[in-house]
Amino acid sequence: TEAETLAFLGEPYHRDEDDDEIILFYEDGTVETQFEFPGRARLRYITISANPLLADPLQRAQYGCTKPWPGSAS
Repeated sequence: TEAETLAFLGEPYHRDEDDDEIILFYEDGTVETQFEFPGRARLRYITISANPLLADPLQRAQYGCTKPWPGSAS
């Protein structure tokens, strides 16, 4: 569940929620890991990417993420 993931990994860089799903974004240098909970139920997908989606300022804005990219000055 989301609660179990948070207990194990701690707070994510960003949490996105809409009517269909919850996505937790964890950023570690150049690697992004997304944990997806469709229907706000149990974990269904884990995506690990060497091209982090949220590294792009426009994508952060679309996801409503106001935090600067980790390690950046802005």
